[in-house]
Amino acid sequence: MGLGELNGGEFVWSGEDNEHSQGVGFLLNKEAKESLLSYKPVSTRVMLARFAGTSHNLSIIQVYAPTADSTEERISFHEDLDKCIQVIPRKDILMLIGDWNAKVGSINDGWEATMHGKV
Repeated sequence: MGLGELNGGEFVWSGEDNEHSQGVGFLLNKEAKESLLSYKPVSTRVMLARFAGTSHNLSIIQVYAPTADSTEERISFHEDLDKCIQVIPRKDILMLIGDWNAKVGSINDGWEATMHGKV
């Protein structure tokens, strides 16, 4: 797993170093960069960033969830997500955002290319 910062912290990321596949990150404008208290790359699929707020701090968990077809990976993902939530201070505002890889229904007539990422 790779992690890092680009442009002096404008972009913080966690993902695959060699393949440039999977991964999560935060692209920060000047104000967000200045209010960033900490960030923690948990895995190639989960990352936590904490920002200073005026009345409460904001914790954001960015995710790239595995599909429902990958049982082992889903278990690991949910364990990482749970560990991440446990370390967030109770007074923080929590946001869970990202790509949840959701599919609604099994009929994809006419949408095959879109649903299989071949657009």
